[in-house]
Amino acid sequence: MAEMQVMEVKESEVKSCCNCVNYGWEQPEDRDTILKCAKCKLAMYCSKQCQQEHWMKVHKQHCKYMAHLKVLPNSWHDEACCPVCKQEKDTGKLEMSESNNPILGCASILVDQEPLPFPLGEMTGKFTTKVEATVSLMQRILLKLKQIMHPAWLIDTELSEELWCMLGVTRTGCWNAYVQANPGPRIDRVFESALGHGVLQVIDLIKKIDGRLNSAKFKDQNEFRHWDILKILANFLYKIPLELDRVTTEHLGLPEMCEELLSMRVTSAQYNNLWQNILDTMPGWLVPYKSLVAVMCGGQVWKVCYGCSKKFKVAEVVFVNTGIDDIENNEGPVHMIGAIQTSLCCDPSCLQQCEDEIYGQDLKMTMLYTKMSCESDAFRCDYCAMPGCSGNKGHRCSRCLT
Repeated sequence: MAEMQVMEVKESEVKSCCNCVNYGWEQPEDRDTILKCAKCKLAMYCSKQCQQEHWMKVHKQHCKYMAHLKVLPNSWHDEACCPVCKQEKDTGKLEMSESNNPILGCASILVDQEPLPFPLGEMTGKFTTKVEATVSLMQRILLKLKQIMHPAWLIDTELSEELWCMLGVTRTGCWNAYVQANPGPRIDRVFESALGHGVLQVIDLIKKIDGRLNSAKFKDQNEFRHWDILKILANFLYKIPLELDRVTTEHLGLPEMCEELLSMRVTSAQYNNLWQNILDTMPGWLVPYKSLVAVMCGGQVWKVCYGCSKKFKVAEVVFVNTGIDDIENNEGPVHMIGAIQTSLCCDPSCLQQCEDEIYGQDLKMTMLYTKMSCESDAFRCDYCAMPGCSGNKGHRCSRCLT
């Protein structure tokens, strides 16, 4: 990472108050009134009030490190101490280039990075958020694709290199979010705005590469199915806005809906547990694709078909309404997940009769979440990011008064 990549604001760029960004407040019309933190010269504030609040809640944890007055342990990539690099060295370069070797290399070794104001996940083995852990894992899998000369890397190397760069940009976006807000409800909202454009570009590049693989009729016979695992992780990033809207809707209370749709609905707790379980299953190495399928199915790979009610064993996982996965490109029975989850045996008649209906049900649930979330924006608490009681609007709801 280049000098001052975290919280860097060039003079030619529009200045933004950190605290206003954190809480989603409007920036002052005259950006010249925004001043830099006297110590680190990086964080910026529009008023003394914003500076004091952000200092107490966030910036005092980072300022001395951003000012280079101190260096936080494990805050930069040190190849000699990095556990990922050690594992890669012990495995050997030749073995790492074998497609049947599950060990993932260290992506940080390729980054010119100065010390961060917080620990680096690769050095500690612990990431601040699931979002950053997901992006890091995608970087390492993409590096593996290059090491083993996988068709997904070779089919269009320009797209692959661009995808690598965009994952790096997204990772930097995570770091920038950490100096804006503490982990919790607020940082999820910061992620939505800070990472949204980058994630969409990542998804677009994956779709382009996937389209070329499909045109070449490529089918990965490797047990790890590296590219398909990377797509699973990308889908979790794409669903960040859906998850925020779902949390808001659950907070407000679900409206009445038919029993069938209610039984298919994926709750926020279910979704986040699933996401965390996927990450826990791959702590630094790949697992067979079928193992991830089992995790995505909640450990129960035997499902009942939505169409014909026959019992079958799931072979594939498809995320609904992301544009990445296409159920028609899957040869085996599928488990489908998004705002809802269900399964299809992929009998041609079931696929023809039920595919549009399932996608429609998922879209219906997604639109409900979006509608309720948008309607509550006007009285959303700045601190916990949840709608205030009785539709009241203030900087703090009654639960968060400080």
